[in-house]
Amino acid sequence: MVKVLERPPAELPDPGPGKVLHTWPPHARYMSDPLYYDTLGRDPFDQVKFWKLSDPAVRAEELEKILKEHLDHGKEYTDEHTEDEHRRQMMFTAAAKGAEDVLRALIKTGTKAHPEAKANEDQSCVPIFAAANHGHLGSVKLLIEEAGVSVEAKNEMGETPLLTAALAGEIEIVRYLLGEGADPRVRINPESEITQEYTPGQWAAANALELAASQGHMDIVKLLLEHPFYGSTRKRKNRDGEEDGIWVTPLALQGAAASRNFDMLKLLLERGAYPVEDDDGVTKGERLNNEREAIKGALPEAARLGDLETLKTLLSYFYPTDQQGNLKPFDLPENLHQDFVDGVFNTAMFDQPEKFEFLYSFDLKEPPKRSLNKLPEGMKLNLPRLLEIAAEHSALGMAKLLINKYNVDPNDMRRPPATTPLYTAASNKQTDMARYLLENHKIDLHKGHGRFITGPTPLWVAISIHAGDAAILLLQHGGPIEHIDDDLLDIDKPTKAVLVETATTRAPVRLIAEANAKERPLKNDRASRSSLLELDPETDKEWMKKLQQRKSDAELLEEEEESVDFGGNRFFRDLNREEEERLGHPKAEDEEDPKRRNPEFPTNKQREDEMHDTDWEPGLIFHDPEKDSAGAEVTS
Repeated sequence: MVKVLERPPAELPDPGPGKVLHTWPPHARYMSDPLYYDTLGRDPFDQVKFWKLSDPAVRAEELEKILKEHLDHGKEYTDEHTEDEHRRQMMFTAAAKGAEDVLRALIKTGTKAHPEAKANEDQSCVPIFAAANHGHLGSVKLLIEEAGVSVEAKNEMGETPLLTAALAGEIEIVRYLLGEGADPRVRINPESEITQEYTPGQWAAANALELAASQGHMDIVKLLLEHPFYGSTRKRKNRDGEEDGIWVTPLALQGAAASRNFDMLKLLLERGAYPVEDDDGVTKGERLNNEREAIKGALPEAARLGDLETLKTLLSYFYPTDQQGNLKPFDLPENLHQDFVDGVFNTAMFDQPEKFEFLYSFDLKEPPKRSLNKLPEGMKLNLPRLLEIAAEHSALGMAKLLINKYNVDPNDMRRPPATTPLYTAASNKQTDMARYLLENHKIDLHKGHGRFITGPTPLWVAISIHAGDAAILLLQHGGPIEHIDDDLLDIDKPTKAVLVETATTRAPVRLIAEANAKERPLKNDRASRSSLLELDPETDKEWMKKLQQRKSDAELLEEEEESVDFGGNRFFRDLNREEEERLGHPKAEDEEDPKRRNPEFPTNKQREDEMHDTDWEPGLIFHDPEKDSAGAEVTS
């Protein structure tokens, strides 16, 4: 069976004794702090590949060298970057990785483990928060018990380690911090500039219970509710000035409503003493007093983000139910309309077909300009857009519902960005979704995506983002490809081949024997990306014989002229870049023309950014600082 061979990680060459590596222009991190980072943007640990060392003795030796170097800079340090700041940066990195040996060594040097705001020290470099967020209990203990960091230490948002651990779902760290006296009543500081920028609204003043509830961390919520604090009854808090303690607040209910964890909502309703059933002819909604606003405030969150059971439970406080507790039909109030529309689109992300059916049963209408493309004719909601979201997140239940019940065409091309569900699935490495579409629907594999009729195919984008499983699946269903080496058509032994895409006219995909690829080197840059395959003659010859040659320009143009989208609109894309330039379209000033907003090579921006970080191989220069002479240039 064909398989994609793992790419060996990009390894930089060893410059040899007395030499270091340089690249130009230097990395942005070097420009910000040249005493800590090298020109490739590597910190002192990465420069010596410290995190790959497993021998404790070797690690200790390398660590001693690193610390000595960064303790000996002396007058080289400026007011902007201090020696202690660099050591605390090392401590932050070690805490995030749970490297207790590095933490202990830094603690012994007297490194200040937590910055002081009054000393104008960097409040974003906080090692204990890195350890708490990544679940490294041992590192948290070291920083508190040996480095003297307070359990109530705060970062630039006013958070404590308890809030960070509660949000991250790290129950053992939460339990430890509570045991050390951490105050569960502490809230994020809403006045902080960084809080206002990144945590707007009421969540800018959340406490540990509210944060844990919003993430569905049931075990942490239970632990916090059981915490004895000032004799609190731990019920809801209705008025300012009431007993201070751990309360089931309206914000906690909103968090639970959005968590897609119905058991979380039930727990908080029970512990907050909210009426959960009718009593002696009085409905639970009629039994609401001060808690009415809390329930009402949680409804929008449940509509947008929660599960169906949570939404129905909250609605049942305000709308009639039958004897079995099921909601009777009711008119949706205007103030919930937008939340229900948002919820419909989120069902495609979270794969909630039953919730979609419930929300869609109301007379919802998508607001203007919610999507880049026009609302399909006869639709009040953009169902093709929902299918695209489902493809992006591999929401198979929603995809099947939209295609089979609501007749959304899986070959429909949403414009912009001129992509189909299969292309979207491939560009997000969603192999299961791609398999469902290929095996259950007649998908056009030749159709070009993006700005031009001859644009990239799903196979092209799968290769582009190194989605190996999706690329193999598409090959087994026909490709299509532009070229296959004759050497591969009749293999009789395991053979390596290179599957390569090129970002040029027609976005060609080629399957080349490895030996031939070596004769014409394929540079691993944006103009050409590839995957190395291993082909098995026993299992792969059959599908290789069925690989399709991609249709010609004339064939693609003819099919484009005959195509219409879901709303009955005809496609009007240029054949290729040369035709676009001939017709003068690049000079057009009409930004409403959909062609102007279709990218030439649609791809996954997030995945592109990941690949930029992991696959980058810069040109290098060897430089001997002692002799001040440069060696030979080495390019990737």
